[in-house]
Amino acid sequence: SLLATANGHLLAELREAPRNVVANVVRLVKGALALDTGAVCDADADDFNGSVVIILYAARLGARLKNFIDFFRRAARGDADCANANFQALSSKDNNNKATPTLRDLDLRDPEAAKALDDGADRLDASLDQLLHLFDDYLAKLDQQTTANPGDEALVDRNSRLACDVHAHKLLILRNADFEKHKDTAAAFLGSFLYLTTRHTFNKAKRDDGRMIIPEFELYELLQHARRSLVTTLRGMPQSQVDAVMASALAAATSCTGSVVVGKTHQDDDDDDDEKTTQDDGKSGD
Repeated sequence: SLLATANGHLLAELREAPRNVVANVVRLVKGALALDTGAVCDADADDFNGSVVIILYAARLGARLKNFIDFFRRAARGDADCANANFQALSSKDNNNKATPTLRDLDLRDPEAAKALDDGADRLDASLDQLLHLFDDYLAKLDQQTTANPGDEALVDRNSRLACDVHAHKLLILRNADFEKHKDTAAAFLGSFLYLTTRHTFNKAKRDDGRMIIPEFELYELLQHARRSLVTTLRGMPQSQVDAVMASALAAATSCTGSVVVGKTHQDDDDDDDEKTTQDDGKSGD
C-alpha cells in the first residue's frame, strides 16, 4: 500500500472494491440529512443540537473520503498536486517505454472498479452538495436570529461561534473544488475563510472557550492545498469577475454569520431597493 497505515488500507479498498466503501458513506450522509429538524441549536443552548452534531459528523466523514478519492484519481492520472505522488517521480518504464506507477494502490487496473469509483464519487459529490445547501440555510437562520436581537451579546457570541464551525465544514467540503469549472465556489471558499480569520479565535483548548470541531491544522492544510488552484483561477478571470468574487467574500466576512448569497453583494441589495422604490413611485404616479 502507499502507506503502512490505515490511510493505505483505505486506498487499497478504493482501488479494489470502492463500491461498498463509498456507497455506505453516501447512505450515512443521506441518513444524516434526513435528521435535519430545521433548528441549528435548542433554545438557550450553547452548542448545536443532537441532529446537527450527527449531520456535521457525516459531513466530515464524507469530505475526508472525498479527499482520498480525489487524491487517488489524480495520482492514477498523474496530475496529483502532492509532489510525493507525482506520476513521473513514482513511475517506471515498461517494455513499450510507457510510464506506469511503481507503488501499489495508485493505479486502477480493473475497469469495473474504476467505473464504480467514478460513479460513487459522483453520488458522494451530490450528497456533499446537499450538505452545502443545508449549511447555507443554517447560516441564514443564525443570521436572522442575530439580526432580530442585535443587543443580545450572548446570542451574537454564540451564533458567531456556531457559524465558524459551519464555515469550517463548508471549507472541508470545498477543499477539492474545481474553482476553474465552478467559479462560484471560489467566492464561497474565500468568504468562509475570511469569516474565520475575522471571527474565530484560534488556539483554544476547550470547546467552551471557542475551540472548533474541526482541528485547526486541517484548515491550514486545506488552505495550502487549494491556494494554487484558487490563485490560478482568479488570475484567469477578467477584472469584473474578480471584483464580484472579492465583493462576495468581503460581504461574508463582514456579516453577522457569513450568510451571503454567492455572487450577490450589499451593493446588489441597494440596487434592488432602489429599483423597488422606483417601481413603487411609478405605481403611485399612476
